Amino acid sequence: MKFSLRKIYIIAAAVILGVLLCAALSGCDTAEAKKKKLSQNPYRIMTATDLHYLSPELTDNGEFFTGLIENGDGKTVMYSEEILDSMIDTVLEKRPDLFIISGDLTFNGERQSHEELAERLAKLKESGVSTIVIPGNHDIDNSQAASFEGDHYETVPTVSSAEFNDIYHGLSTGASVARDTDSLSYIYESVKGVRILMLDVNANSAPGTVSKETLKWAEGQLKKASKEGVPVIAVSHQNLYAHNDSFEEGFVIGGADALRKLYKKYNVICNLSGHMHIQHIEEEQAVPEIVTGAVSVSPHYYGMITYTGDKLTYEAEKLQVEGKKDFASWSESFFKKISRKQSLGDLNGGAGSESEKKAAADRFASLNYLYFSGRADLFSDIEGLEQLERAVPDDTFLKLYIKSILADPPRDSTRAVLIPPC
Repeated sequence: MKFSLRKIYIIAAAVILGVLLCAALSGCDTAEAKKKKLSQNPYRIMTATDLHYLSPELTDNGEFFTGLIENGDGKTVMYSEEILDSMIDTVLEKRPDLFIISGDLTFNGERQSHEELAERLAKLKESGVSTIVIPGNHDIDNSQAASFEGDHYETVPTVSSAEFNDIYHGLSTGASVARDTDSLSYIYESVKGVRILMLDVNANSAPGTVSKETLKWAEGQLKKASKEGVPVIAVSHQNLYAHNDSFEEGFVIGGADALRKLYKKYNVICNLSGHMHIQHIEEEQAVPEIVTGAVSVSPHYYGMITYTGDKLTYEAEKLQVEGKKDFASWSESFFKKISRKQSLGDLNGGAGSESEKKAAADRFASLNYLYFSGRADLFSDIEGLEQLERAVPDDTFLKLYIKSILADPPRDSTRAVLIPPC
């Protein structure tokens, strides 16, 4: 039997189309089967960020260290050991499928802090809980790595990106299915068929920026996951969006535009990040972002995520820190004390009596605490916010910062329900 060239083309095209259609339907069947399994046995993730752990052996909590912390940003580093102990106890109690720490694991990248932390996290693996991490801007090649004694400090060894990888490699019971050669980014494959894209932008030649090479690698991995019908959750230390006008430069990932387009194209469920120390959620974006507050800063949040295949729920929970009486109350007071001190620097340049400035500083401390806690819905409970705005001199950072806080929609950013894109 003879076939014309035209008929051969038609038959070949039909065969190719059939193969593609079969593959597509097979992928859909696989995706639907995975969704059904997840609905019956949801994937549970616990996420924490900005631990800023400092080995107790590196400080005597003396004059220099105390001054550094009390003039800082509210991190309760002097209780690093107690926070770490409580965090590990909570992971063991919650027993999530996966525990994620999204950067700034250490105070300032001290090798000893990294090694001690990894040793403690290894106990989670022994109990059957996988832990995965990425570095933050404090963790690698940090010239500020130091020990503190009395009224002085001394520099101590930090870690390189290769050393960071060696220290934390092997904390999970699963395996990374792909690693980027230009950064410490990798894909983690969960036992329940969800992939986690751990995007690192702090171990490359331009810290804080996603390189073209890493973008290309990420697209290859997302394309593969999409073809296989596997859902992806992304994780970074720095942010995908500017959650506040005052938190853009140095906070948003360099190259975030390209990253957002990539995540949207391949239906990434959401991005989990930290870095700001503020609890905040951008839910209305094409690719939602959940920023969990620093676990080292009051109210010491960690996030609990449940993914059922057709829905992702998130809730920030307060870490119950043991080892110091009334820690939660003390820590909140400490944060507000720092906020008052910082605000008085600008308030003292304005008009008004000392008592009026003190009242304004108190109002700012309450406002800032609610903002860091992700509770913009409670701003209206603070009396005298108009007086606070009037008390702050124009052309000051404090004035701009307060305006940016009050511009936030009155919402509760400690919880979210996300419907993944189709």
